[in-house]
This record gives sequence, C-alpha cells and structure tokens, in this order.
Amino acid sequence: MNTAKSNKLLKAGELAAQAGVGVQTLHYYERLGLLPKPARSPANYRLYSPEALRRVQFIKKAQAVGFTLEEIKQIFTFQRPGAVRCRGVAELGEKRLRELGMEVGAHTVSHPILARMAPDAAAAEIRNSKRHLEDIVGAPIRLFAYPNGVPQQDYTAAHVRMVLDCGFAAAVSTAWGAASRRSDRFQLPRFTPWDGTAPRFGVRMALNLLRRAQTV
Repeated sequence: MNTAKSNKLLKAGELAAQAGVGVQTLHYYERLGLLPKPARSPANYRLYSPEALRRVQFIKKAQAVGFTLEEIKQIFTFQRPGAVRCRGVAELGEKRLRELGMEVGAHTVSHPILARMAPDAAAAEIRNSKRHLEDIVGAPIRLFAYPNGVPQQDYTAAHVRMVLDCGFAAAVSTAWGAASRRSDRFQLPRFTPWDGTAPRFGVRMALNLLRRAQTV
C-alpha cells in the first residue's frame, strides 16, 4: 500500500467523486457537524483528510440501512474520548432493528456445544447471554439460537427446557425444514443461504420446503 497516497489531502471535488456524493452534500455534512471543518490550501480550497472519505462512506452505508443523519451524528459522538460508546451505539442499532421488524437474539456467551457441557454450565451460558444482552440494549431479549444447532448432536431436550426456563419466547436450531403454526416454538428450523449462485439457492430452498424439521 502506498502510504503517501493514502494520506493525501483531497479537494472537495476529489472527495465527492471518490465517495459518490455531490460537493454540496459535503458542505451540508459540514454544517450538520457530520464532517469536521477541513483545512484550507493557500488558494483557499478545502482540503479533506482520508478520514473524511471514510466518514462519508460510513454515512452512506448507515443511511442505506435506515439511520437518520441525526442518529449518525450521535454515533460519531460516541467515538470521542470519554464517551459511553458501546451502550449508545447498541441502543441506536437495536432501536433501528426493531423499527425494521428485526430483534437481537441470544446465542450463549462463548458459543459452546451445549450437549458437551455439564448441565449447570450450559444453563449459565444460556442465562448469562440473555442477561448480558439485555444490559447492553436495555430491552428484553426474547429469542435464542442454539450454537451449531443440530438437534440431539449439539443440544438436547434438557437444553430446550433451559431456554424455556430462562424466559425466552422462541428458539431456532439449524435443522432443515420450514416452520408452520404446528412447529415447536423452541426448535424452529432455520434456512441458511450459503449458496454461491441464485439457482443453487432456489433449488436448495425448494428441497428445504419438502423436509420435515428434525427436533429432539
């Protein structure tokens, strides 16, 4: 990597072109406090650092998933020295996920294979993962995913009872199949889109619909 090139100051037009925005958008971000005031050349041109490019790219990505400019400004505030970063960013992210119809779920603390653990240790992994996430996001954690998730191999009926006892509302395995109203809410099948091409994904999804989900 050419360090000198990566540290080169960018004029407004260069930054705008690389970031895929208009020059007026850069000026707008400056007025909102999303971009720091740039240095000036002897000819009074704005000169932006490479960090400004990374910021604009982040702003675009955050907007694409639904964050407002005001929320993005808050995220940048959390990056300042002394700011309470993790909780603030997590709360914003969790709020946005909920607005998009998604929830944060638990997955144990250290991702062990529950079936290989002593019962007390497995219960603690499940219980503590829920508590830690609730402390971070400040909201109930209702969903759980069994690590690796193969029924009987990675978790057993005892672990399903542990999840229920911890107060979860539902849990997912990695068993093939399609969920229905008759499915066990604590052993919902989960389809993983790992295929490299759309046709392969479509074929595997169709086969998945024909399977009866395995449970313990």
